[in-house]
Amino acid sequence: MLYGDVTRWMEQLFHISLNVPTSLSLVDRNQLAQVMEVQNTALLEPPERTLGIYARRGIKRGIYIQTGLPRLLFIQVCTHEMTHAWQGENCPLLHNTLIREGTAEWAAWKVLEALGERMQSSAMVSRTDIYGQGLRWALDLEKRAGSSAVLEACRQSE
Repeated sequence: MLYGDVTRWMEQLFHISLNVPTSLSLVDRNQLAQVMEVQNTALLEPPERTLGIYARRGIKRGIYIQTGLPRLLFIQVCTHEMTHAWQGENCPLLHNTLIREGTAEWAAWKVLEALGERMQSSAMVSRTDIYGQGLRWALDLEKRAGSSAVLEACRQSE
């Protein structure tokens, strides 16, 4: 299962894992919209363009991803949302959107790069929205200070 693969890749590439069980639910667009409504989270993308979300409700945690995504897009979205789950456990005071989204995009970019998927990862870097800006921030920080500096930026930001 790809969810297990993403979990392993995150452990191998970043030496991070989730301490709290976080389920994966494949949902249709309407179900994803319902989760977003219940979460009442400020979205950076319109609901119709959102492909996944990490949701926490009390002690329950879940990653919800739109069903039917192509394999590479699923890996990208799953890694991004799993990074948000890690941030929720390890960086509860992280409110800086650029760092939060940049780190999640960076993790997804690193996984795609490790898989040799350069077309997909190149497209991520060229985005002009907060996701692309955040990814470029993370890549620059990694270049200057190493991979661990990106994760450390999450832990130290508020």
